Amino acid sequence: ETRKVRASSSEITIVLPPAIQVSGKVLSDAGAPIARARVWFTQDNQWGWEEEKSSTVSNEDGIFALAGVEPGAYKLHAAAQGGEALPMEITIERDLQDLVLRVGQRAALRVCVLDPDGLPIADARVELSSPPNPGATAEFLLNDVSFVMPQDHQQWGDTRMTEGDGIANFHGAPAGELALSVRHERWARLSTRY
Repeated sequence: ETRKVRASSSEITIVLPPAIQVSGKVLSDAGAPIARARVWFTQDNQWGWEEEKSSTVSNEDGIFALAGVEPGAYKLHAAAQGGEALPMEITIERDLQDLVLRVGQRAALRVCVLDPDGLPIADARVELSSPPNPGATAEFLLNDVSFVMPQDHQQWGDTRMTEGDGIANFHGAPAGELALSVRHERWARLSTRY
């Protein structure tokens, strides 16, 4: 439903539709409720980029509620420590209740940082990301003029510090080539792709 506006010479009346609420539960693969899971909506913007619209955190019983959602097509996401749900594609036209998001364990990618003698290096900063796609472009319209701009943004990225054993664990790394950068104040910096 759209906003309705009636106007006369001395009065404007606006009728707003009620806000839409989306609610449900975040569960583990085993069916147990997950407390403090992050739940959020994304939506493609006019340039084709996925943009976060609203977010919340599940309560102790795994229940979440997002209020004030505008009608439209969205992806609903959930993530908790060490896992994430597959994005749920939904079109929202009215209140949605009892949605279930199942958070599965993500495979971990271990990066081990060692010195030349094979000893672990603790507190090294490890940055891992999907490399930018310099050939990608986006087209947009501004004041009736069409522009094509190169897109050089990364699709996924995360930063971790190595533990005492020299290991940094990454969850949710996509398949394919990854850019890796390692820095430590006492050692040379390394940047490479895998």
